[in-house]
Amino acid sequence: MKLLFSALLLAQVCCFSGTVRATSNDHVATSPQAVLTPLEAQEGRFRLRYAATGDADHVTVRILDAQGQVIRRDQTRNISFARVYNFSEMPYGSYTVQVTTPTGTQEFPVAHQAPTLAQPRVALKALSDKRYQVTVNGTSSAPFVVRIVDQNQQLISIDVTDKKSSFSRVYDLSKLANTNVVFEVGAGYKLLANVNAADVPMLAVEADTE
Repeated sequence: MKLLFSALLLAQVCCFSGTVRATSNDHVATSPQAVLTPLEAQEGRFRLRYAATGDADHVTVRILDAQGQVIRRDQTRNISFARVYNFSEMPYGSYTVQVTTPTGTQEFPVAHQAPTLAQPRVALKALSDKRYQVTVNGTSSAPFVVRIVDQNQQLISIDVTDKKSSFSRVYDLSKLANTNVVFEVGAGYKLLANVNAADVPMLAVEADTE
């Protein structure tokens, strides 16, 4: 079976049966001879450290998915080591690093979770001459979309951007007879905010005194 992820290195632990849990935000999880810890600032990567107390044993390492299916199996003999398990290219979900020696099995459940993203903030600013500035601060997994609709939810304009991080754009409504419209800003199919342009006061234009 072709490996579903790269750089997933095999591991070996002592003859001890137990269970520990590690996520990207957890503290170090330990057993008498093994330590499992997420690598700081490296999403989806976990380091297993092991120091044997005697001679090296024949060790089988299996990686299981949430359904208990084995997606990788390795065998090794070693006394001590520090190895990295790389789940960064795997789908988010629950996995198990299962290590078997002649006297027992130790399991390390690993929760490979998507990072929590803050909700992007949306602001609408009215400029002069029926122009409006939309500003989005934050990041998204999908490109931002700006839709302009009238009071009957009829689409006037749609701007599908290629932006997934903070941006600002100006929209000119000077050709519209009625600017009582709503700006709907979303990320992909998710609506982030809708703002009625009539609720945003237009900037005053200074008269030319010359």
